[in-house]
Amino acid sequence: MRENKKMKILIVEDDKGASRFIQKGLSEAGFTTDTSFDGEEGLFLASTRSYDLIILDIMLPALNGFEIIKRLRNMEIVTPVIFLTAKDSQADIVQGLDLGADDYLVKPFAFAELYARIKAVLRRGIKEKQSDTLCLGDLSLDLITRTARRNGDAIDLSAKEFLLLVDKWGQSKIKYCDVHISKSLIFNFTLTPFISDPIYLYLQLKV
Repeated sequence: MRENKKMKILIVEDDKGASRFIQKGLSEAGFTTDTSFDGEEGLFLASTRSYDLIILDIMLPALNGFEIIKRLRNMEIVTPVIFLTAKDSQADIVQGLDLGADDYLVKPFAFAELYARIKAVLRRGIKEKQSDTLCLGDLSLDLITRTARRNGDAIDLSAKEFLLLVDKWGQSKIKYCDVHISKSLIFNFTLTPFISDPIYLYLQLKV
């Protein structure tokens, strides 16, 4: 997980005392925070700024939390959301989760439990992101952005070259991360059966 001090959380809570309590705990844990006390501003911040997680009340002035998460998901903003609310009925909990929340915590609450839930949600997000990346030694392929990197440096691949590499890599059924592996070993794993094809010889030179 990234260091907490590099992670930013939005708190949308109209109870200023509760908001200060949460903000103080998160700041002490190393997080950066933004706060909002009404739904419209909360939606604006969540949709225009980048956050690692949103803590969201439901009963808010101007716009309720259910409507906020509904609009965010309709905008394809997938920032993790934890509902933190006094609404404790099973119907409310189910509705919140069905709308796309990652967790639901009922007030009154202990900060230790909120913090544990935050860490759990962030861990899940990192695992999901990693599942979208193929990595072999210092070579990685991002399946979402369709970009390739070696040792963090971008590699210029055409769309066809990227798909060919993913295809042959997938056939190898081998996935190594954070391990130094030479370029020749990568291609022994992924492209050896096809190495006589000129396009793969050219691709080997590029990656």
